[in-house]
Amino acid sequence: MTVSVADVRTMADQASEYVEQGATLLKVKLDGDAVLEKVRAIREVAPNAKIIIDANEAWADMDLATLFTDLTPFNITMIEQPVPSGQDALLKGIPHPIPLCADESCHTRAQLDELVGIYEMINIKLDKTGGLTEALALEKSAREAGLSIMSGCMLGSSLAMKPRCRLPTVLKWSISMARFY
Repeated sequence: MTVSVADVRTMADQASEYVEQGATLLKVKLDGDAVLEKVRAIREVAPNAKIIIDANEAWADMDLATLFTDLTPFNITMIEQPVPSGQDALLKGIPHPIPLCADESCHTRAQLDELVGIYEMINIKLDKTGGLTEALALEKSAREAGLSIMSGCMLGSSLAMKPRCRLPTVLKWSISMARFY
């Protein structure tokens, strides 16, 4: 379930509600405001849930090395797109004990070479790649480069997402309309 960007209390309340409904994995949308406070409040109400963070390209002006280290005790599964697309080089050489996933920075195989060595994962979206053919080719190339795969959607319906099931992988986690492989 996705926890939307809001103030600390609202986000914690939303996470708590999802956990009460049985959610075991939360995707937490964040901007650059009160990151640690929000994550701490969510972890307090969801001590056993897996948490991934979608930074929405908002962390370019932050001390990323310190932030990544400070987030480590919260047992975060993955951080998605911490810096704006095209500014991925900001992440080069910064230790990150939490895996990073490229989303807006990876539409097709054309961007893949620039992301290897910076990210551990990419998010493949059919509506980003232009369709199933490029999504399958991107998935193959990414795996050959040692990257893990997340498959998600932007505005597509469940029917539009059905072709992603053709990705030749084994489902490990699912988040609302996104799946990790």
